[in-house]
Amino acid sequence: MTTRPNAASILAVGFTLIELLVVLLVVVLLVTTALPTWRSYQASAVQANLSANVQSMALFQEDHRIRYGVYAANLLDRQQIATVLGWRPRKADDNSYSIEFADADHYVVRAQAQAGESICLIMPQVQRCDS
Repeated sequence: MTTRPNAASILAVGFTLIELLVVLLVVVLLVTTALPTWRSYQASAVQANLSANVQSMALFQEDHRIRYGVYAANLLDRQQIATVLGWRPRKADDNSYSIEFADADHYVVRAQAQAGESICLIMPQVQRCDS
């Protein structure tokens, strides 16, 4: 023999408005605490990518120095860097790179991502610029 559910038991299934609001509040709190950490992680990942590309450029600069006795300088965009050094980033990206200054011991590289993050490194010592 089967029993039929009554109307009260059918209506009791589900969540109350208070329960849904509490869950929504918890989700909002989790998102607001996680969002700054996520943005910081994204920014540090972009900076790490820029730094890795600059360090890969260092190999081409060292090759240029061995061949010509000086580091290449005044290369203001990726096209000039590719022409003079033969360097291209490993991954295609829209970041901008420039080699602004060079002497016998070091050169200055600036790299900027489309999102606005940028780094300035004194190479080959891999020191950050003061600016």
